[in-house]
Amino acid sequence: MTRALLCAVVLLIGGGDALAAEPEALRVVVAGSKPFVIKHGSTTRGVALDVWKAIAKRLPATYTVRVAKDLSEAIADIEGGRADVIVGPVSITASRASRVDFTQPYFASSIAIMTSRTPPSAWKRLKPQLVQALLIFVGALLVLLLLVGTLIWLVERGHNPAHFPRSVLRGVSNGMWFALVTLTRVGYGDRTPITRAGRFIAGLFMLAALLGGAMLTASITTMMTVSKLEDQGITSMSKLHGRQVAVVKGTPGEAVALRHGARMLATPSKEQALALLVGGKVDAMLYDLPVLQYYLLEHPELPLVVHTSQTSPDNYGFAVRRGSPLRNRIDIALLRLREGHVLRTIMQRWHVGRD
Repeated sequence: MTRALLCAVVLLIGGGDALAAEPEALRVVVAGSKPFVIKHGSTTRGVALDVWKAIAKRLPATYTVRVAKDLSEAIADIEGGRADVIVGPVSITASRASRVDFTQPYFASSIAIMTSRTPPSAWKRLKPQLVQALLIFVGALLVLLLLVGTLIWLVERGHNPAHFPRSVLRGVSNGMWFALVTLTRVGYGDRTPITRAGRFIAGLFMLAALLGGAMLTASITTMMTVSKLEDQGITSMSKLHGRQVAVVKGTPGEAVALRHGARMLATPSKEQALALLVGGKVDAMLYDLPVLQYYLLEHPELPLVVHTSQTSPDNYGFAVRRGSPLRNRIDIALLRLREGHVLRTIMQRWHVGRD
């Protein structure tokens, strides 16, 4: 009896060990860009997938893979309990950390600038500013002509009805015509103030017109001179100020563009931002360095260049549900991969720099 009981205990303990050694089944959702996530038909590979495979062996864990449309969908899957871990080039940001838990970074990246190899022409760079200035000038001119024309009509209508009739519509329109020919210094003489007040207003307007014309000419000359002297290429973050820059909505590039005073155009996807740059609609694009470098490797025919920056770091990690114990296990596995130089080997194999 004692021997049978002892055998049962041994079998029970052995069975428990076998169950404990059985790999855990995890649901992986994949999202991101090349070279970290490369989708080819029904298969998915890339830097992030290679790192995850090495982690899964050390957990140990088996897993199923589902490819999400984008990172927003992947995060929603984690929050909704439909997935256990996001695998991909997931930038660790404060806004995302409020929704999911991040592992330690497995890749240290940075935000880079992609521009055209051919700098934009002076006209292309000045056109938006000139158009805006022209609209403001035309609007201000119409208001000024209306103001001066009305004042001239008010002081002249009782003494000079032949030139400035008492009718509001005809009188003010004649006053605006007088202001316009005075401004252009044509001076037809068909409308002339005869009162002291009218001549005083006309004199002030002439002086203001001379001064305004000189200031406008000086402003345009200065703008063109600065444009010629200014380095046309955007080679660093400090040159983003005032430039039209494409970013992908919800990525660290948004914060970088805002911080450096760029005129930001946020797009839903990387592909749309690239299309804007290739089409000459923007001056530059801000995105993750390794992704942009890989894009150039795939499209060497495009006249684009990538400028690196060490001032805007961007680290990639895996993401799990808030409070999940899986994060600590993945962290330990990542540390072992780094200590064993496995991460470095993976990065070297994909030519994406250091881990």
